Amino acid sequence: MKYNRSLFACLLLAVFCFAFPHVSHAVGLEDAVERVSVCTADEKSVNRLLAAVLDSRINAKDAESILDILIDVCEQGYPPDIFLEKLDEGLGKRVRGPLILAALRRMHDNFSFILIVVSENGGVALQPIVIPGTVAANEGLSTEFIKHCIEKYGLSLGPEILGTAFSMAGELARIDFDPQLIEKIVTVGLESGSLNGSWKNISRVADVVRLKGLSDSDFYTAVIEVLKQKGSLADLMVKIGFTERNRK
Repeated sequence: MKYNRSLFACLLLAVFCFAFPHVSHAVGLEDAVERVSVCTADEKSVNRLLAAVLDSRINAKDAESILDILIDVCEQGYPPDIFLEKLDEGLGKRVRGPLILAALRRMHDNFSFILIVVSENGGVALQPIVIPGTVAANEGLSTEFIKHCIEKYGLSLGPEILGTAFSMAGELARIDFDPQLIEKIVTVGLESGSLNGSWKNISRVADVVRLKGLSDSDFYTAVIEVLKQKGSLADLMVKIGFTERNRK
C-alpha cells in the first residue's frame, strides 16, 4: 500500500503544533500506518482517516486504535473490505472517532464469532456466509440466531441460501425493521428453501411500501405468505400491489 506520505507529514506537524496531550500517539500512529500498509492495498481509507485527524474530527489516539483493528484483521487473514467499508461509512457521515472504533470492534468480534461457528459446522464449505453473517450481526441481527441458523441449516441448505438469508436480514435490520419479525422471516424462508438472490433486495421493497402507507406488520404478513408458497420477491411485489412498471 502506498499511503500519502505528505499528508502524514502534515499530520505529524499538526500533532506537535497543536500540542496534543500525548505526543507519543503521533509515533504510534505512524507505526500503525506502516503496519497496515503491509497487509492491505487500500490507501484511500487510511488517507481519509488521517485527513479526519488533521481536521480534528478524530483524535490521534482513536485513529491509532482504529488502525490497530485493521492490522489485526490483516494478520488474522480476515477480508479487510467490510472493515474498510465500515470505516469509510463512519468517516463519510462524520461519526465521532469512539463510535467508529466501537463499530469496528463489534464487527471484528462478530466476524470472529461467526467464523468459529462456521468452522465447527461445515468449515470451508460454509466460508461464503461469514461476511453476510457478520454484516447482518453488525446491523443488529442476534449472533445467537445466526449461530442457530448455521447449526440447523448450514450443511443441508448450503452457503448460497444461508448467505441470502443473512443478507436479507441485514438489509431489513438496516432500515430498522422489527428484529423479531426479521428472525421469523428468515426462519420461514429457510424452512421453505425458497430464498434466492432476489430476496437480498427486500429492504428496497419495504422502503417503498412504507412510503405507500403499508405497515411493517402487514408487509411481514405478506412476506410470510409468499415464502410459505415458495414464491419469489417478484411474487411478493405482485401481492402487495406493485404494477409491472413498478417491478422493473
